[in-house]
Amino acid sequence: MPEFDSLLGTGQEGFVWKTSRDTAVKVFDRIGNFDRELACYRIFSEFELCELDGFAIPEMLGFDEETRVIELQITTNRPDSFFAG
Repeated sequence: MPEFDSLLGTGQEGFVWKTSRDTAVKVFDRIGNFDRELACYRIFSEFELCELDGFAIPEMLGFDEETRVIELQITTNRPDSFFAG
């Protein structure tokens, strides 16, 4: 299990931590939110989707249903127009 290095963010769904393996671990507060997001990442994996409208889709590296955790690849690329006004 990776060690959590630093908090990357928080939101309505829970917390995202950077790990010692340079991955992100998303910890969910609510089971419903976890279930929906896990279902999305399973679809992305099944269809080998890695980008949508120029936005990178992180690869799901693992998950644990008991603790409501999803481990993801950290992505940094955004479309050129992301910050355009």
